[in-house]
Amino acid sequence: MSVEYKEFNGEVVFLVDANFLKDEELVVVKFGLRVEELKRRAEFRLFSEIAQFYTLVNDGLILTKHAFAGLERPLYCRDSCDGDQEKLVYSRKPVTDYEWIGGRDGKPVRKDAPKGHVFVVIVSPNRKHKELYPEVECWIEHWAWVEEDQGLSQAPVNWVDRFKLKLWTQEQE
Repeated sequence: MSVEYKEFNGEVVFLVDANFLKDEELVVVKFGLRVEELKRRAEFRLFSEIAQFYTLVNDGLILTKHAFAGLERPLYCRDSCDGDQEKLVYSRKPVTDYEWIGGRDGKPVRKDAPKGHVFVVIVSPNRKHKELYPEVECWIEHWAWVEEDQGLSQAPVNWVDRFKLKLWTQEQE
């Protein structure tokens, strides 16, 4: 588990490899998560979310099976009434999950993934702050396990009604 990070204007950002659709082609780019976001999760004792970031997000985002765009519900986000339109959702079905054991000096511990669920990561394109964070294509905002759709393997349940568009499906080898 190697974590790449970089300092931008005095702020440390984790950089995660991800596939991204540019000019109708999938390319590998960097998604970012500010270190402060993980510190905030630690303050709220969300240690398993931290374990999932280091293992399922950092090491696994590049393995995404499906990417969706736009939420089918209104979302006001960062001074924008169109926050729902900007969101991208990446989904896949890892066979393991992780939880943090041992407090501050602990570590991620492997466990079975929840049956019938997929792991999703919600991101937003870095449009407003590209000059400050030129390497960050999107910001990682949230990750969680959600129920799997019965019709489309490795997709969130009711994806047709939840998202505006399926952007791409990656055929893994």
